[in-house]
Formats: sequence, C-alpha cells, structure tokens
Amino acid sequence: MDNIEVFDVASLEILRLCLDDFPIPVFLKAEDIASAVLEFYPENYFDEQPAGKLRDLCQHTIYWLNKERIILVEVINDRDRPKGTLTRKGLVLLNRVPSTISEPTFRDVISKGLSNIPAALVSSIVAQLFNK
Repeated sequence: MDNIEVFDVASLEILRLCLDDFPIPVFLKAEDIASAVLEFYPENYFDEQPAGKLRDLCQHTIYWLNKERIILVEVINDRDRPKGTLTRKGLVLLNRVPSTISEPTFRDVISKGLSNIPAALVSSIVAQLFNK
C-alpha cells in the first residue's frame, strides 16, 4: 500500500464531501472515508494490511488537512465524530472561491494596475505570489 496515494484518494473524498455541502459542516467519520477509499481500489488491495490501518490513515488525513488549514474541523462529541468545512484556502485549492469572498489575485493587479487596489490588500496579494 502506498500511503501517499491513499492519502491523495482520502483527501479527494474529504474535499468532495466538504464541497458538496459548503458552507455547512459535514461529519467526517474516518470509517466512512475508508469505505469510499476501498471502492477506488481493486477488491483485494488492502488484504495484507493490518486491521485498522486504512481507517487510521483516513483519520490522520483529516487531521493533516485541518492542520494545514485546508479544512476546518470541529469536534462535536469525541474524536470519531468531527465535523468539517472548507476554509478559504481549501476553496482556493479547488478553484471554487465564491465571488463574494474572493480577493484580487496577483495576476489581476498586474493586468489592471495598483491604482484600483486598496492599500490594505497589497500585502495579501504579494503574499499570494510567494505562497504558491
């Protein structure tokens, strides 16, 4: 099993779930994510893996996406019932930022000039350039 590949598949499933109901937080149960990941692979792909490894990988994918601020996770009752929603960073990664919350990009500024951009946004726009 290639952890990076499984992480990619689990991430896509998590992001899909969050995008489908955005901005409403959705339950992100590791077992449900693991079931969706299983459907992506051939039937016997995970047979030689220790029990629970796929679930743990999915759980830690949720944690990692939260730590990287791609999703925002809030725990309702215990660690197995987190709710998550996409952050602005997650929406940017998916190229799905609603126009009501989008800021001008570096490309917009270069093509239109600085005269139309408030000074407060200039540092944010320059930060976009160096954060990619």
